[in-house]
Amino acid sequence: MCANDENESLADRVDATVREVLSEAIECDSGMYNYAILFNSNVSPDWYVVLFFRDGSSLEDSLENGFSNWVYRLLTGRLPRMCDGRQVRISFDAGPFPSDETEYRQLLDRHSVTFDPENDEEGRATVCIRCGHAFNPHRLLGGLGEKSYPEEGWMRCPEEGCYCFGTWSVGYICPPGLDGDGLRCPSKACYGRIAFVEEDPSFWGCGECGNVWFELEELYLDIEDISERHDYRDRVYVKTPYRVAPVVSGVEPADYDELVRKEWEVD
Repeated sequence: MCANDENESLADRVDATVREVLSEAIECDSGMYNYAILFNSNVSPDWYVVLFFRDGSSLEDSLENGFSNWVYRLLTGRLPRMCDGRQVRISFDAGPFPSDETEYRQLLDRHSVTFDPENDEEGRATVCIRCGHAFNPHRLLGGLGEKSYPEEGWMRCPEEGCYCFGTWSVGYICPPGLDGDGLRCPSKACYGRIAFVEEDPSFWGCGECGNVWFELEELYLDIEDISERHDYRDRVYVKTPYRVAPVVSGVEPADYDELVRKEWEVD
């Protein structure tokens, strides 16, 4: 099969999947009304699905209440998988639907752009790679499951009119078969938990202090360092030759958060 035939076949499968999910979304009266499937190998090897809401207010409500996250997870679970490293990327927009080739090209340019994270001296991202706004004010949102805190969710940019979207998950770095809470952040005086953020590039970050790690090995090294400094820190991790995992619920020191808060005073 030639490349054009492959792309046409893929486009048909992606279109059928998106149309099905859009139909479900419309029934929820969310304000979502249309979608665009974009691909230009001169711009990016990836495909882009852009879901349109009738206005910015509807989209902002959807991003805030988790509806967009629900649609995103429906699509990622149903879209066809690519075997050549390419991806189907999902994003959201609001307002009039593109009407000509120029507007479609502008739409692709807008949704395929990525920004330099501009890490600071401590390795923390200062810029969101999706929207270019300051990264630290972004909020990690999510619903509560069986745990007392969200285990997965989505990110919101506080800038007015910004519709960037990304997802995160704390369970990503747990080894198979070990069901525990999210890893505790190893940063000094921080008692937050690590979340895996599915961006491009993906990274591990703490919503409490803003530190990020683009390589898992870097996170493990920081965990090893803080564990050597404080015994109570070491007791919240399960270490194997290949992984670091959180201890199971109820095993952490009862006064862990308070001990960590005092690290600026004792170190």
